[in-house]
Amino acid sequence: MDSLPLEAMVGPARVIEILQTTAIGETELSGRGIERGDRILLKTSNSARCWSTDEFVPDFAHLTLDGAAYLAGVGVRTVGIDYLSIGHGDDGPAVHRALLGAQILIVEGLNLSGVAPGEYDLVCLPLKIRGGDGAPARALLRRRGAPAPGN
Repeated sequence: MDSLPLEAMVGPARVIEILQTTAIGETELSGRGIERGDRILLKTSNSARCWSTDEFVPDFAHLTLDGAAYLAGVGVRTVGIDYLSIGHGDDGPAVHRALLGAQILIVEGLNLSGVAPGEYDLVCLPLKIRGGDGAPARALLRRRGAPAPGN
C-alpha cells in the first residue's frame, strides 16, 4: 500500500448499477461503455440487502472470473463493489488474482445504498501501510458537476 499510485484512487469514477444477478460476468458488464483507464464502482443488490443487517450475507453479489477477465481485457484502472469481497467462494481468490495481475486496484466494502448510478469524482485514500497488500480507506463520492459543499 505504500507504493499505491493515488491517481488510481482519485479522479472521475462511474457507478454502474447491476441488480438483476448476483454473478456479475462479461454479459452484465459489456455494452455499458466501460473503457480503458476507467474507475468503475459496482452497485448491486448488496447495497440494499447486506448493509441493513449485522449478519454475514453468504449469497452476496460478486464479480465472476469472466467478469474479471473482461475488465482486465478492457484495462480499467480501478473496480469497486458494495460488499466485503469482489470475488465469491472457490473463485474468489482467482478473481482477485485476475484483477490485481492486470494492475487493477480493488475497492471492497463500499456502501452505495444512497448513491445513484452515474458519474462521480472519487476520492479513496487508503492508509499507507508499508509492505501491505490491503488497507482500510475512506471513499468519498461527489456527483460530477455538483457544486462544492458550502457553495
